[in-house]
Amino acid sequence: MPNNNSNRHCHFIHIKKLGKCFVKPEDYDSIVWDLDGTLYSIPALKLKIIKSLYKFSVLKNVLNFFRTESIIQKERQKHLFGLQEYKHEFYAMQSFINSYLDQALVKPEALQLALEARNHNLNQLVVSEYPIGNKLELLGINEHFHGAYSCCEDMGCWKPAEKTARFVLSKLGNPKRVLVIGDRDDTDGKLAENINELLNKE
Repeated sequence: MPNNNSNRHCHFIHIKKLGKCFVKPEDYDSIVWDLDGTLYSIPALKLKIIKSLYKFSVLKNVLNFFRTESIIQKERQKHLFGLQEYKHEFYAMQSFINSYLDQALVKPEALQLALEARNHNLNQLVVSEYPIGNKLELLGINEHFHGAYSCCEDMGCWKPAEKTARFVLSKLGNPKRVLVIGDRDDTDGKLAENINELLNKE
């Protein structure tokens, strides 16, 4: 872990490792959190959905979810952004997910660090690929963050496009020691790499 005399940098920690490593909030001035799969549990969410699969409307929404996610993944790989072409399906997917969110899904290890970071006055942002809407309120954790931003709505891209890193730094102000926490190496991990590169260019 870095110390207070470190150069400007950005580190990435996968949410799966958060409970296994000791993170000292005083080593950072900012934390950038992913949302889905990081601040709340996807397995727990899936379990709630599975219990309601007997409803035809739920099954229909699940199929829409997989189709839409497949499109997004292909766009990520090709560095494209064509949300306008499947906007209706995309927002239907978001509404479906939101209908299952509640405080019981929040990951305790994430909540603990968010609380500690808040007590140390760290600048904490949520940066999600998907619309934020009222997700943080539904999860009961909105008070811990200084801002929440959606890549698709606020930046017109998917992670880990370079402009995402530029946008994040513009919202953090003048950070020197940034920690990114997420559940995907190819999106959140790469975002941290891009932020680190930009920090060391300045």
